[in-house]
Amino acid sequence: SIHDIQNGNPWDLLKRLPVMDSKILDTLSNESLRSASQIIDIETSSGTTGIRKRRFITPNDERTETSFLARLFRVSGVGIHDSVACVDTGPLTLMMSFTKALGEVGVKESYAYVASPDSSDTTRELSILDPTVIITIPSILERCIPSLTRYFEKGTGHSLKKIIYVGEQFPNDKRTELETALGVEVYSYYGASETSSLGIECSYRKGIHIFTDQNIIELRSTTLGDPEGDILVTTLGREGLPLFRYSLNDTIVVKNGMSIL
Repeated sequence: SIHDIQNGNPWDLLKRLPVMDSKILDTLSNESLRSASQIIDIETSSGTTGIRKRRFITPNDERTETSFLARLFRVSGVGIHDSVACVDTGPLTLMMSFTKALGEVGVKESYAYVASPDSSDTTRELSILDPTVIITIPSILERCIPSLTRYFEKGTGHSLKKIIYVGEQFPNDKRTELETALGVEVYSYYGASETSSLGIECSYRKGIHIFTDQNIIELRSTTLGDPEGDILVTTLGREGLPLFRYSLNDTIVVKNGMSIL
């Protein structure tokens, strides 16, 4: 009721709402397209898991997301002395959102770099640019491991210090292989096409930091007190596509007060 909304505990009210799933997302996207005063961008999923997910972005969304992404990069240790290569992190508009956030961080330089069909050519040309940070997706990263080991091998004088992977899972053994061979730190970034950025690892690299001043995160488990379950997200400050208790169909484990994905 209106009385509940005006006088009730917001957290108790939220928990009384039903869980949103991806089946309703297409309807919500159409609603947001009709009701938003201005749309400047759209982010979509690949559609490989069903209906393509669409998130329309307003100018306010873009400003909020850029600032939050810049904050996440700072958490992972990216700073003003870094030269950052964003290697095929998605469509051009998405790659440019990364470079825009890096500009807000104040990095020395950042650029959107399109991978060659030949992974060896990609890595050789990257070695000439000599970035301190590479941001890319795991499928490209895994394909480039042999040539990365060749051109960025530990002790060869390269400047590379960090690799941040986005958008997909990356096997732990491959991560260890990269860290050992290259002498770099590998970080995991977490986000979704429906929500944009959600979190990132810090220098401890023991799990993803989720920022609850940006999104309300709930753990939905089958057993009370179980630290493992599905993640539900309520977005705060998303104008184009606000979500309430939306299920991402991802599993999280909460350990020592920190969400680990």
